[in-house]
Amino acid sequence: MNERIPEGWIKMQLHECLTVPHKEKETEPETIERLTVKLYGQGIIRSGKFPKPTPKGRPYFKRFIGELLIGRQNLHNGGLGLVTKETSGLIASNAISSFINRASSDLNFIHQLLSTERFQKQIDSISSGTGQKETSEGQILSCRVVVPPLLEQRKIASIVTSVDKVIENTQKQINKLRDLKKAVMNELLTRGISHTEFRDSELGRIPKEWGVKSLGDVAIIYSGGTPKRSNDSYYIGCNPWVKSGEVNKRRIYNTEEFISDDAIEKSSAKWVKKGSVLIAMYGATAGKVSRLMLDATINQAISAVCADEGFSTNEYLFHEVEFLSRDLLNSVQGSGQRNLSGQLIKNLLIPIPSLQEQKKIASILTSMDEDIEEKQRKLHKTEFLKKSLMQNLLTGKVRVKVS
Repeated sequence: MNERIPEGWIKMQLHECLTVPHKEKETEPETIERLTVKLYGQGIIRSGKFPKPTPKGRPYFKRFIGELLIGRQNLHNGGLGLVTKETSGLIASNAISSFINRASSDLNFIHQLLSTERFQKQIDSISSGTGQKETSEGQILSCRVVVPPLLEQRKIASIVTSVDKVIENTQKQINKLRDLKKAVMNELLTRGISHTEFRDSELGRIPKEWGVKSLGDVAIIYSGGTPKRSNDSYYIGCNPWVKSGEVNKRRIYNTEEFISDDAIEKSSAKWVKKGSVLIAMYGATAGKVSRLMLDATINQAISAVCADEGFSTNEYLFHEVEFLSRDLLNSVQGSGQRNLSGQLIKNLLIPIPSLQEQKKIASILTSMDEDIEEKQRKLHKTEFLKKSLMQNLLTGKVRVKVS
């Protein structure tokens, strides 16, 4: 079945849109910072690194504004981007190809076109290699694309680029809020609110009025279990069941799987109340901390931390344990995958302000979390909008008016 081409659009090979610019090998690459092409359409950034001289003398070349860079080993994973003012004049090795547009093409449009899932599937089909797949410069330039007239290219590129700028600015706002929260967190969880007198403790200098207790002294801590996978009926139910991989989310509002009443009765799966803190003990998420936002059961790779209301609150413990989670994970010996034990979690020392101060600290940090989450929701909506625009505009399903 022939591909339907929008009226006025032309099917051509990329070498009709792009060409390779003149370039000279850099003679002293070790004196110039390298740039990096990130995966998944995240563009080009400074690496902060300088090439080390090698016996074979890998060639490096300066890259400038007006060039489209493509990582030939990673193009099928979105390893491409445009050189920006910030990265212009930096160097990249010959593993990264550089292209400029021909007079009949708009570079921003071609960049967006090459970022589509459709094009990356085309690249994946012609790339070779058992480990990292690689695509040659010639293979890239021989790929077929369908493009509109130049004025329409520019209009489409302008629309999509404007959305990119919103995404970029929103991500910068999120990063700033995260940095601010990190600083505020460090201040509040080590110095508290309006304290003037401090003392030495097992945790270092803390406010004089604060105590130090093990997590097991201020909370009930336990883990759950996994019903037999061989019994399908156990996984036909309405009881939420959390696995350790889901603790990668800072707040858990729903679960991927549900189990039956019989599964709970005949396994070690245990209920945990809404608001409790969850700590992943094993696997890739070991040391991650989440707040459970619904009543749910958990598996054996998760420790539930339920505050003793006479000493602490779940909201404060969530922020405190998250703050100390790296120290907790670093306390595990070994160079392989580090797993936590229930006893190690119970023995974790934490500072204990008054309940009133705990609530104030938690309220400030939770408010900052909510600001970050609001920005993240905006980011996800904008990313979805961009995906929709790319599917429609870059295929000609929706045409733009060119004045």
